[in-house]
Amino acid sequence: MLTWTELGPVWLSLRLAAVTTVILLIIGLPLAWWLVKGRSALCAPMNAVVTLPLVLPPSVLGFYILIALGPNGPIGQVTDALGLGTLNFTFTGLVIGSVVYSLPFMIQPVVTAFEAIGPRPMEVAATLGCRPFEAFFRVILPLARHGIITGTLMTFAHTIGEFGVVLMIGGNIPGSTQVISTEIYDGVRQGARSCGRHAGLQLLRSSVPQLAQPQGREEPMSGRITLNLDRGTDFRLDVSFEIPDKGITVLFGPSGCGKTTVLRCTAGLERAGGRVVVADRVWQDDARNIFVPAWERRLGYVFQEASLFEHLNVEGNLHFGLRHKDARGGLARFSEAVELLGIGHLLRRRVQLLSGGERQRVAIARALLMTPDLILMDEPLAALDWNRKQEILPWLERLRDELSVPMLYVTHSADEMARLADQVICFENGRIVAEGPLEEVLLERWPGQGEQGSSVVLSGVVTERSEMWCTAVVTAGETAFEVPDAGRNVGEAARLRILARDVSVALSEPRDTSIRNVLPAVVIGMRGVEGESHVMLTLEAGGCRILSRITRRSADELGIAVGTRLYAQVKAAAIIV
Repeated sequence: MLTWTELGPVWLSLRLAAVTTVILLIIGLPLAWWLVKGRSALCAPMNAVVTLPLVLPPSVLGFYILIALGPNGPIGQVTDALGLGTLNFTFTGLVIGSVVYSLPFMIQPVVTAFEAIGPRPMEVAATLGCRPFEAFFRVILPLARHGIITGTLMTFAHTIGEFGVVLMIGGNIPGSTQVISTEIYDGVRQGARSCGRHAGLQLLRSSVPQLAQPQGREEPMSGRITLNLDRGTDFRLDVSFEIPDKGITVLFGPSGCGKTTVLRCTAGLERAGGRVVVADRVWQDDARNIFVPAWERRLGYVFQEASLFEHLNVEGNLHFGLRHKDARGGLARFSEAVELLGIGHLLRRRVQLLSGGERQRVAIARALLMTPDLILMDEPLAALDWNRKQEILPWLERLRDELSVPMLYVTHSADEMARLADQVICFENGRIVAEGPLEEVLLERWPGQGEQGSSVVLSGVVTERSEMWCTAVVTAGETAFEVPDAGRNVGEAARLRILARDVSVALSEPRDTSIRNVLPAVVIGMRGVEGESHVMLTLEAGGCRILSRITRRSADELGIAVGTRLYAQVKAAAIIV
């Protein structure tokens, strides 16, 4: 049976390790975050200082600390002037030395964990109204928990086992600085054949078998965005546009044209010069030196990848969006957001077990719970395959039709634009080249559209369905189109996208043809480019305008000109519903 005197080094070692670990948790976590995210010139030198204990021999490092704590050292002079005396050969001195020597064992695993997280969780938290300090504790620390646990265990174990620094700073004073390592050393130094009487070896001996044993919004309002950004490269952003009071405004264009930059600057995640006004609230006005940070902007942001917090389940992610102190009722209420996106059965599920489409629906619901004045969607379907896109597109259509909240939707997919957009803003090289209602923009020839992708979108209503043929009839204006059945019920609204390349023309009514849509039409516009083999016809057919892309030779041989009456032919299978 060990006496209290023999247990003294054990208790002192445990107390030293615990105090050191707690201190390093308090100072190490913010220091590690600063080393990862800081942009100061001091980051590199501080990182070298943190790593230094791994390079210097413990006795050398202990000697330097001993000098610093001594009566002639900088720390010793300060403590002596304060009436505290010198700290060498004291428990406090041991703590200081252990903190310095164990610092990299705490910092390095935490830095690695912070780096693995990346910037996106902080950006997501900011769009959900979370300030950086709060996001650090609510998001970053839980996500980095494995690195923090590793650093904590390594720090505790390293402090228990350290000898060189402890002996140099504290010596081996019983009851004051005598820890397990120095007690073992003292027993060996005295030549004891059996150190079983010493507490350190007793502890080690008793622990061996144990280690081997298993252990059992109310009124819609509008706004305006004006942004200017010069990155000093070939890219310059110069845009200005109105935000409609509802519906989806699609920011459309090729990759690298500035769409996402506009979204991030609108959200306050990046800074560009200009003015941002949403719902009559000024988020940025450089002329008046106003810049509202992202976490204070009432917005919902859906990123390209769902960016759900993996330390929370679905319900936990949704409640994160409810935390905003000014959260209002309406469609942003929890139950209504869950019903709107159809995710009630997923609430208890871990986010790692969700499909791509389910993750995006949860991300959208979380954004809605912010009761935003504006919803921003940055290519939310880009990371999904075709089947998952078809799964989530109806939910996006429902949001467009039922919410009185404006949405900015970034995409370079013409199919998504045609299906979702009310308004379209077309970008090219950081500038707006076309904007307006979807139907009008598609009828115009604008840079980046390309003749191959030229199309029109018609809004209509399902008037018939045929289960036998798996077809439906959609009436747009005065014209009925036979199309593939997309599962919409009679009376439901539907959009048709008709590509110009899928529309042929004939001067007389075709007979005995497989083409299901033959429409009397008149040519109201005709354009072509010298040297090109094709021309683009704009046709009026029963109150609908459609495009037809035909060869220049065909147009010349048929004598087609503005005012020509003809028949437009559209294959039912070619119409995108």
